[in-house]
Amino acid sequence: MRTTAEIEYDFVALLAGQLPAEVARREFEVLWDESNRALVATLGTAEGEAYLSLLKDMHIQFVKRYGDPARGGAGRGSV
Repeated sequence: MRTTAEIEYDFVALLAGQLPAEVARREFEVLWDESNRALVATLGTAEGEAYLSLLKDMHIQFVKRYGDPARGGAGRGSV
């Protein structure tokens, strides 16, 4: 299981990559699933809280950039 810092690093690189929206959504989903699995494995601990915080931050930042992936949103990068 990777740390929150390792996942966050890949997420920041994803946002900086100027990827087409569809590619970014697929990569985001992989990072989201990894973070979510780690959260479930550490639920009820301080480490779990860190994964939960990471998931919240990832969602907010991704929606700002690409729109809400759950709704096929149109963020500024999806033009």
